[in-house]
Amino acid sequence: MNRVSFLSIKNFFILICIILTSYEEIQAQDKGTTQLSGKELFIQYRCVRCHTIGRGRFVGPDLKGVSGKYGQDEIKRWIANPQEIYQSRGKMPLNEGYPPMPPLNVPPREAELIADYITTVKTPLVSKEGGVIKGKVVNNSTEKTLVDTDVILTAYLGDKEMGETRVKTNGEGVFEFKNLAWDRSYSVSLNYEGGEYITDRLVFSPEEVTKTLDLPVYESTDSDRDITVNISHMIVQISETSLSVAELMVFNNNGKRVYVGSKEIKKGRRETLKFSLPPGASDIQYLSGLTSDRVVGTNQGFVDTSSIEPGIKRVIYAYTLPFESGKDIIEKAIDYLTDSFVLLVSDTGAKVKVDGLTKGGVNEIPDQGRFLQWSGAKIPPGTKIRIEIGEPRLLAQDYLKFVTFGVLAILVVIGILYSFVIKPKDKSKAKDASLPTMADPYVTKDLEEERKKLIHEIAKLDDSFEAKEIGEEEYTRMRSIKKGRLVEITRRIKVG
Repeated sequence: MNRVSFLSIKNFFILICIILTSYEEIQAQDKGTTQLSGKELFIQYRCVRCHTIGRGRFVGPDLKGVSGKYGQDEIKRWIANPQEIYQSRGKMPLNEGYPPMPPLNVPPREAELIADYITTVKTPLVSKEGGVIKGKVVNNSTEKTLVDTDVILTAYLGDKEMGETRVKTNGEGVFEFKNLAWDRSYSVSLNYEGGEYITDRLVFSPEEVTKTLDLPVYESTDSDRDITVNISHMIVQISETSLSVAELMVFNNNGKRVYVGSKEIKKGRRETLKFSLPPGASDIQYLSGLTSDRVVGTNQGFVDTSSIEPGIKRVIYAYTLPFESGKDIIEKAIDYLTDSFVLLVSDTGAKVKVDGLTKGGVNEIPDQGRFLQWSGAKIPPGTKIRIEIGEPRLLAQDYLKFVTFGVLAILVVIGILYSFVIKPKDKSKAKDASLPTMADPYVTKDLEEERKKLIHEIAKLDDSFEAKEIGEEEYTRMRSIKKGRLVEITRRIKVG
């Protein structure tokens, strides 16, 4: 999987969490307005994907007895903001042999409910026979069960595929997989009339021994007339040389048949959902609802080849675009009728003009700053949203106005330098011979450049460590050196 190059993994996950939690309408679709229990939140926030409680180590440590190692408040901090704990301890991860815990953006009240559940749940004795996943395959179009049909169970450890098992449905359409290890996640899949059906990853909750589910299948169609987009969100973060873009789209198949596509895009693969990308897009990352083995690139962007069942399908992906000072233009093409579209652009002082949407307010997002907002409703396919990002407002709008003032300011600074720096230079050197004077504009510029370079190097170092490209000891040593230098440069710039 490609990684967004100029964002640290931490900030990238925070960006995605922002998309998932910024708007009540998305939350309403996912879980309604009823407060979930600690157990339900433990599953919803995917804690169960990495941790068991009393069933042994998984991707992360077994959480049984965790209250004997950490206090209740610290457990809540682990859930709400693990990065805070890593920073306070100066080490990531804390537990050897496990990957670092990603930020989950869990609100304080929900973190408290999860912590209460973890520390009070009574788990059953670990069965040596393992777990059971069973269910029934039903054709929802005809309301009949499917008999003698192959059903496939795929096991995973983290994201690594660990093998598959096949069984056939019996005369009542029932399948069953036994003796399943607790420290794995599983997906169940099958093929029917050109449609491919696969469940989300299934994990046994701490109190669960048997997992029962029905697998619905449908008659197929090659027409996309029932495919619309309920919600589309696009976030653009501006950096010095690149734009980081993350998009979330909630598709809806309003029909009663599975959409399998009509155009063969690759041998054995048909185009279903299509996604247009702006020219120059790179480092494409498929985060939810898409997998690299099912995606095929096109001249306009990429297409998914997975069949689309009736109902909701949520997709999240991200990419980067080059950004140069001056004026950059992003053209976002709308491929499907879209009920609601929201655009957020980080407020860096750059002048942003958007055609095709209505200007809204400004959103303050914790730890990420201000984002300008635009929105639109009932946008027809074929529409193009034009996003123009220019110079910072001061330079773009008031450049001529401030040229004269700038020249005068430089002359004043030269006079001050002569009176207070150049003439008493011997005293200045005696006071602090190790630091160059910050009044020197060339020195300031050099330090600014070094500061920017260090920030980029630290972000790249974080990415390398989280991708396990360098060891923890080397990472800690190098990061400490670079961070110390960055703090010193920042102090000197501020003093100047």
